[in-house]
Amino acid sequence: MAKLALKHRYVQTAFWEDPEVFEEFSPEDKFFYLYLMTNPHTQQAGIYQITVKHMSIETGYSQDSIMALIQRFEQVYKKIKYNRETHEMALKNWPKYNYTESIKTKICIRKELSRVKDASLLEFLGIDENGDFMNTPSMPHRCPIDDPSMTQGEKEKEKETKKEKEKETKESRADGDDLRKSLYDAASKSFHAGFERQTNLKRFSDYKKEGACLNTVVDRTLKLDLEDPRKFLHGMIKKYWDLIQGSDRYYRSKPFLPSSLCGDWDRVVVASRKDSEEDTSFVDNLNLGGTS
Repeated sequence: MAKLALKHRYVQTAFWEDPEVFEEFSPEDKFFYLYLMTNPHTQQAGIYQITVKHMSIETGYSQDSIMALIQRFEQVYKKIKYNRETHEMALKNWPKYNYTESIKTKICIRKELSRVKDASLLEFLGIDENGDFMNTPSMPHRCPIDDPSMTQGEKEKEKETKKEKEKETKESRADGDDLRKSLYDAASKSFHAGFERQTNLKRFSDYKKEGACLNTVVDRTLKLDLEDPRKFLHGMIKKYWDLIQGSDRYYRSKPFLPSSLCGDWDRVVVASRKDSEEDTSFVDNLNLGGTS
């Protein structure tokens, strides 16, 4: 019997050292991202067809959990783009980790790209009309200031523009730091108050761990780039409290801690969608909303 040719997908060790993966990805995020990069449906071009049902069966997650993960990787991490009608998945960093100058591979990639139904996925990956990846490691961006074709006046103008952007970035970062601190402090008060109500204990046993998880909760909220991140965080904490106080056995054994919410984030997102209009008075009473 002839042996089947098995596909190989390589994951660079730098994956585990990526600050975003190391600091912000939950264990569930890491598993799902590795699955997207190495599952048997992947293609050389970084775009492949796969259904939510297939992902659910192969990972063991429910279809609701898969949809929540896809949404987070699209909207928060911006690592993927998924067409729910054509069932096509595009991985943003595929060219970065898998680009090659091999002519044979390029021919294979162009053949695969010709079968892609959603053209916006090509743009998402930075693929030009010839089927080549733009801005790959072999084709870096050229800095305009170092461009010999620019006049001295144009270079000076470019420098001024760069300085203005850096100034705007610093101001924006300062505003972001204020919002982050506000969300962190308010969420911390909420979890402390709820944890004390649940256990009669005034402090977390592992405050360093819970502080890190609070940062993760705030990061995930801010990355959604919502008009009112405070309201979103209200709803997530309120919903988690309700689930823990409810009749579901899965949640009833959970402590009301930031680390617990981190682990159940996708589940809570799915549950929150079903009753997003519920009152958030519990959280408001714990000084998470309104004025503080």
